[in-house]
Amino acid sequence: MPRLFDAHNHFQEFPDPADAAAGLRPAVCCSTGPSDWEAVRKLSEGSPSVVPFFGLHPWLIPEAGGDWLAPLGQLLRDTRSGVGECGLDALKPPSLAEQAEVLKRQLELAVLLDRPVSLHCVKAWGPLLDILRASRPLRFLVHSYSGPAEVTRELAALGGYFSFGPAILDERRVKARAALAEVPRERLLFESEAPQANGAPAEILARVHAGAEGLLGLPAGSAAELSARNGAEFLGALAEGR
Repeated sequence: MPRLFDAHNHFQEFPDPADAAAGLRPAVCCSTGPSDWEAVRKLSEGSPSVVPFFGLHPWLIPEAGGDWLAPLGQLLRDTRSGVGECGLDALKPPSLAEQAEVLKRQLELAVLLDRPVSLHCVKAWGPLLDILRASRPLRFLVHSYSGPAEVTRELAALGGYFSFGPAILDERRVKARAALAEVPRERLLFESEAPQANGAPAEILARVHAGAEGLLGLPAGSAAELSARNGAEFLGALAEGR
């Protein structure tokens, strides 16, 4: 059996986070802001398969106040971790200009410390591309991806990875399914997006793999192998021992 790599989840939101990680190795657990950084850190210390990512989600910028950057930088230096979840969301406050400044600061840390980044983007592809061209993080993924083909090509050229979750199982999610077909195989990842989706994360991920194989015409079992291989490349040194 191939390892089940989960590219994006929020296990800290489960009643039993360690149990949620069962059957997954490795699993990228993303924080969303200062309020859950400690929970994600503790989970990763008790669950060797969990790779912690620490960041400030654009939705939670107002709650973080003005003193989040220095503690985040120290936390990243003190732990084997990635940066995120961070990004841009044109449908939520604060303004895209404020979100962009917060994202830039986090990408500066990622470049300085050579850490992979997990990105959230909703209807802000142009601003995101501008920021990534300027910041040049070495490894980043866009989770729950559904961007158009021209954006996919540009993100891939910048070194991006693309993660797909339960959305591709819904026939109504036309953009996500179309995006799946455009992503280069060597940049393709899959996620449970737990706890947003119902069910045990490992079971969710198995359904996503099967759905992707059907949509892409891949052999049974190959999506898990592909994602595990690509996930190791994305995580780099963070994958060691996971």
